Amino acid sequence: MVKVEDIQQYGKRASRDGRCFGNHRFRTAFRHIASAYGDYTKKSFEDTKSFVEKLSGVKSLDKAIEVQTEFAKSAYETFVAESQKIAGLYTDLAKQTFKPFEGLVREVRPGHQPTNCGARKTKGPAVVAGLLLVRVGEAIAVRRRL
Repeated sequence: MVKVEDIQQYGKRASRDGRCFGNHRFRTAFRHIASAYGDYTKKSFEDTKSFVEKLSGVKSLDKAIEVQTEFAKSAYETFVAESQKIAGLYTDLAKQTFKPFEGLVREVRPGHQPTNCGARKTKGPAVVAGLLLVRVGEAIAVRRRL
């Protein structure tokens, strides 16, 4: 059974050991995410500016449709590529966020291997976080019954 005091003690030890959230890695991760958004915004603005310049020099409707189609295709491809890049940065941040909790789960249930009820076996931050939330929820429910 997980006790709230155990979680508090783990938090104190983690902050003493330098595993807490005010870490340089998190600031760097947020900086990379903000930079990726800024780069995408700048590229999108430049592409739109180029599109408007091309469109203003067009003399026929067929050419205008061709320029617009080309712009839409490149804008979509850029959006998908940049979205995947930013999603990867958020994934890395999530992994870093849950890394300190891996030790807590090992301390609370030594030797226990979490199962996914027949689902694909994963040993990632999502499983660790899910197990932690279940245990904390059980501890809160027990306290409320008392």
